[in-house]
Amino acid sequence: MKDRIRELWAQCVIKHTKTPMNWQDVADEFAELIVRECAGVAEVSMPINSYPDDRLTVKNNVLKHFGVEE
Repeated sequence: MKDRIRELWAQCVIKHTKTPMNWQDVADEFAELIVRECAGVAEVSMPINSYPDDRLTVKNNVLKHFGVEE
């Protein structure tokens, strides 16, 4: 597993250790963090000469596809 994925997983687990662990909440948050990370990568991966609105459209389409709100 890549280091970044491990970091995101640890972030979720640490956050949820303050209360009784609900693994569904941890899994949901982990999935959301991965989707947000992918959306961010998609946004910055657009060609340098693309319009800023196009970058946001790609990012928002990824978030919307997975049901993640901004």
